[in-house]
Amino acid sequence: MFQDTTLVTAFPKPSQPPLKNAGRFGNQWAIRKGDWKRCANRIDGVANPKLFDLTDDIGEANDLTAMHPDKLQELQADWTKWSSEQMKPRWVPQPRQPRAAR
Repeated sequence: MFQDTTLVTAFPKPSQPPLKNAGRFGNQWAIRKGDWKRCANRIDGVANPKLFDLTDDIGEANDLTAMHPDKLQELQADWTKWSSEQMKPRWVPQPRQPRAAR
């Protein structure tokens, strides 16, 4: 019955459905759709979200915000919609305090 059948032929690749994943931690957030990711974090500053194409930049080194305004607007709209459907964060991390001298 399954002679000459491999996993590749038994389960053909679907026509790239858009993978959408979103999350937040305090005031940090990210949304991913397909190979595109928009995120704001403490390191780069939550007021300056960045846009990355993970196909060519898995390390998220090149911010493409200025080069792809259409993708920026699409992901921002998806983020705004997703976030509005969630409850407000109940915990926001506080900045680190310096350790007391011993």
